[in-house]
Amino acid sequence: MWTAPNTSFAFNPILDGWILPQGAAETFAARQQSDVPLLTGWNRDEGSLMEGGVFGGASLADTLKARFGDRATEAAKLYPSDTPEQMNRSRINFAGDAWMGLPTWSWAVAQTRTGKAPTYVYRFDHAPKVPADWFGAGNRGKSFGAFHSADIVYVFDHPEIVGTWALDATDRRIADQMSSYWVNFVKTGDPNGPGLPAWPVYAPDGEARKMLIGAETGAVADPDLARLRFLQGGR
Repeated sequence: MWTAPNTSFAFNPILDGWILPQGAAETFAARQQSDVPLLTGWNRDEGSLMEGGVFGGASLADTLKARFGDRATEAAKLYPSDTPEQMNRSRINFAGDAWMGLPTWSWAVAQTRTGKAPTYVYRFDHAPKVPADWFGAGNRGKSFGAFHSADIVYVFDHPEIVGTWALDATDRRIADQMSSYWVNFVKTGDPNGPGLPAWPVYAPDGEARKMLIGAETGAVADPDLARLRFLQGGR
């Protein structure tokens, strides 16, 4: 299984002057984006496969100090490390926020502030039951949680296509819910529909309710909001 190899590994768009005449931030600031409904989100444990690309062997404390300087103490409150469990959770959170959460959230915020079409934001929280050696022999028995790309087979309502994941009624219910949301959105620009938990429009400057998709799917006050706001202001 692929993991980010080092801190210099990155993907970047090519501004060719035609398909992408300018950067996304400039496009949204000028209100020149395609103003259509947006459904976007990421997985709770994105950082579990991206730690190498964010930390490069450095500790959490050193990484926060290098990135935030005199604001590192404030950052450490959002990424606590008082216990081994907290440390592990905070490393995953920070790696996931830096690589996936912040860019995706910034996109959603830009649309809500500069466009008229609604924005819907989700976080996929379900950890598939993968084989012990799914991520390679060196990671045997290690849990990667709701890892990067884990949501894809659920969106398409076919978690069984992987073949080796252990599935139960929860997996099938999540796949049915998630694929129904996506089909509704494709048809109408709104993921909501009969029999589905209500998915509110995302309002980052208001209630900021995000849909958590998992064993208990539902909309909650965005649990990642404080971290993302800090990162947006401190990067």
